[in-house]
Amino acid sequence: MSDKPTYEDLEKRVQELEKVIAESGLKIPETGISTIPEGISPNHDSNSEKLELANIIDFRAIQFLMDDFYNLTNIGIAILDLNGNVLIATGWQDICTKFHRVNPETSKNCIESDLELSNGVEPGTFRLYRCKNNMWDMATPIMMGDHKVGNLYLGQFLFEDEPLYVDEFRLQAKRHGFGENEYIAALEKVPRWDRQTVDTVMGFYTKLANLISELGYKNFMLSKNVT
Repeated sequence: MSDKPTYEDLEKRVQELEKVIAESGLKIPETGISTIPEGISPNHDSNSEKLELANIIDFRAIQFLMDDFYNLTNIGIAILDLNGNVLIATGWQDICTKFHRVNPETSKNCIESDLELSNGVEPGTFRLYRCKNNMWDMATPIMMGDHKVGNLYLGQFLFEDEPLYVDEFRLQAKRHGFGENEYIAALEKVPRWDRQTVDTVMGFYTKLANLISELGYKNFMLSKNVT
């Protein structure tokens, strides 16, 4: 969307989506589903007996909901398993998909940030952190019973009340061999949000992560009992 939604718009949309989730149980038609960013694909082995996130959740249905929410908020999200595999993603920024995720060194920073900085987050809560490539992200865990099987991330974004240190990103471009003009142009496209908006959106995603955990675990136990 071209216009940034107001806080009231977000609050209303959160309530609408919570109602959709509650009524549908994530049984969403597989229409209008966007693809995972180029070069990133889910690691899905339907024959695996392990308690792995990709084998438990209906990530296509959840992708549909995430696309819908991104159309309003312009804030991207991702769901990753504990190995760093991206199962669901929407609204990822060019600075990550075209630069950070394709360069070996900065891609390593991405994975380390995703896995290390999300450790120790209690279920039902989220952590705000700046990744090793200087983008802001937030994370909340996805649980299956007592076992953590993945994380839901909100990002990438910058806060509108903090200065944009362009010189720092120029040095980052030189350090990793990025085209400086293209890299700074991608930086300028990164959304800048106020903290109230980010808290509102992440509050919804935390509730969604809890719902995914509950439904996924019930489906897993049902399938196990049937087998």
